This record gives sequence, structure tokens and C-alpha cells, in this order.
Amino acid sequence: MSQSDLAAGHYTLTVTDAMGCQADTSISIEEVTPTVFEGTVQHVTCHGMANGAVDVTILEGTPDFIFEWDNGMTTEDISGLTAGTYRLKITNGEGCSVWGSYTVEQSSAISSNIEVTQPTPDQGGEIDLTVTGGTAPYTYTWNNGETSEDLWDVASGLYEVTVMDANGCDVVTNTIVEELNVAGIENIDNDLQVSVYPNPTSDFATVTWNNEAVNTIEILNANGQVVQKAMVDMQLSYRIEDLNAGMYFINLSDGFNYSNVQKLVVR
Repeated sequence: MSQSDLAAGHYTLTVTDAMGCQADTSISIEEVTPTVFEGTVQHVTCHGMANGAVDVTILEGTPDFIFEWDNGMTTEDISGLTAGTYRLKITNGEGCSVWGSYTVEQSSAISSNIEVTQPTPDQGGEIDLTVTGGTAPYTYTWNNGETSEDLWDVASGLYEVTVMDANGCDVVTNTIVEELNVAGIENIDNDLQVSVYPNPTSDFATVTWNNEAVNTIEILNANGQVVQKAMVDMQLSYRIEDLNAGMYFINLSDGFNYSNVQKLVVR
């Protein structure tokens, strides 16, 4: 005979045979302490990073626990995690096992988009910035010192903004406001072939052209001020350097018959 589904406790068994002879025995069933645990998830702060974590705390159970995560880790707590689901098997000192599952999340990637209304001679331009993803609220830092999301009444030039979300994740976006405010300069020789590279640049740029009659090169800022000027008689190239970030215009001329204007962006 057998008994099952018994609670913990002390049991006495009496066996009697056909002749009326009896024998007694005692059996004790001990109560097993179940493993009780909880876990706290630290989610990934910025999209694509590996800084998530799971902190497990044992509340009850028989010591000498063995921890087995499905990613191969065998520590109680795990860190350096990318977004995903992590499953845990805990085996106590009596060989009994329990299981848990934790999901590490991440926000969508932060991104920004700029739309520009170009300025006219009578009205400044506008920059409309749209931010998606990340974790709001956002902060904005423009290269002209502004901290608003959008800009109004802007002049021509290079505008760059760093957007940072509540978790410190950031994205950098730039645009060019292109109103040409350079009086008296226009392209009047379409046959002159000019190349500027690299463009945009963060260091120097090289200008090349196909006509040795060019004798003057001028570099003007977005306000039409000449910041560099050189004579380039019998040359077919010129190296531009030592410019601050911004938008510039390169004017090649023979001084009489033609002029050719190219744009250069320095970041």
C-alpha cells in the first residue's frame, strides 16, 4: 500500500498480520522551503547600447543556489545586457528548481529632421526641427547658442543642433541656410569648370578649375565679406584652409570677362 499527497508531519504506521500480530513504525515528512525570489530590471538607456541589467534577490529557500541563465551566465545578477528576454533557472540546495523570465527593453532610436524656409532679401529664414524616438523631454543646443527647438529670422549659414533626450542619448543634425548675400557676384561663364573637394570639410579644401586665365580667387563669408584673397595666375588649383565653421562662397575671376561662384561648407 502507499499514501501520497501527504503534508509535512510525523506519521505512525501499524501493520497487523493474519494471526493478529502487530508491528509499529514511524515516518517523518519534513517540510521543504520553496524558493521565492524577485528580480528588478534595468532597461537599456539608449537604443543599441548594452547597459541593461537584472538584479535578482532570493527571499526564501534552501541555500547553495545554482543560477543558470539562458545566455550562459551563472551569476545571480547579470549586467551589460542588450534589449531582449532573459530566462533564469534557480536550483536550491535540495535539488529543486524554479524558473523566471525578465525582459530588458529599449526606446526607439532618437532621430531628428530639419526643414528650412530659405531667407529672402526682405525676411529671415526659418528652421523647423522635428525629433522622434528616444525618451522625452528633449534639450536642444544650436551652434549659434540658441536652445529652442525651432529657429526664426535666421541668416544664411551652417546651422547644427545637438538634441539630447532624458537619458542622455543624443543626435547631431545640421543644415545650410543658403540665401546668397554677396552683392555683385554671379556666374557669367558657364564654360569654366570648377570643383571643390572635400565639401563639406572640417579641415581644408582644394579648388580646381580648367582655365589658366583665372587670376584671382576670393573666399567670402555668408555676409559677403572677403575673408581670403589670392592671385592664382597660371594656376589650376588652390588650397583653402584656416576657416571657421560656416558657409563660404568661392569666387574665381579673370578680373574682366567672367566670374564663377562655388559654395563651400566648413563644419
